[in-house]
Amino acid sequence: MSTGVPRKLFGYVLSSVAGYAVLDALSDFAMYVRASNWVAEKASENKEFVVAMQSKEDPKQKQNLSFGPFYDSSVVFSHHGMVATVHLPCKTDTKGSDITVKAIRKGGFR
Repeated sequence: MSTGVPRKLFGYVLSSVAGYAVLDALSDFAMYVRASNWVAEKASENKEFVVAMQSKEDPKQKQNLSFGPFYDSSVVFSHHGMVATVHLPCKTDTKGSDITVKAIRKGGFR
């Protein structure tokens, strides 16, 4: 009868640790998605960046600004998880560039 209590306690502890890890991963992923969407929006609106990404041969041609692929993107968090550095590749039909931005988390799960 006494062996059942440690097993139940171990199960509760294991479930709690797994739940914390899942919430932590979801929080980090949400931060990455918000930061990458913000970077894409601001880069598309920035006239100097759009002009720099245009083709030198035909500057009047409309360039399709796209972000990704996702597997070249990255997010790095500081030791306490309050500062994230998001790296996002950006490309047009003729040029490519990388955008890196630091985002600061205002409270939240951590």
